[in-house]
Amino acid sequence: EAHAAGHPGHTWHFQLDYKSALPKVGAIHAIDVALLFRTEPVRALLRNDEETSRLSSTMRDAMVSFAKTGNPTAAHMPAWTPYEKNTRTTMIFDDQCSVVSDIEGHLRRYWQ
Repeated sequence: EAHAAGHPGHTWHFQLDYKSALPKVGAIHAIDVALLFRTEPVRALLRNDEETSRLSSTMRDAMVSFAKTGNPTAAHMPAWTPYEKNTRTTMIFDDQCSVVSDIEGHLRRYWQ
């Protein structure tokens, strides 16, 4: 929120909920690197299915769009608005991407 307050319209927030290929392991540290670059050895963390391929392409397209235009957009994902205090918009990257407002707001309010 501090960054969003100082840079209105230029702060984006996402959460990666993708479940890795490792048994009993969910979204783990650095799995975003595997999804974005699909290189060895981190590629072994990814499931070999259509959902993973689509998510990988969607994330790459969104990050390339962000680098080029400052706006992370891509096919197969809903409209993603900047993070602002009144909406607290978060893109959830998963098999089906979604946008939520004030994700885990109960935790944020607890720490205020």
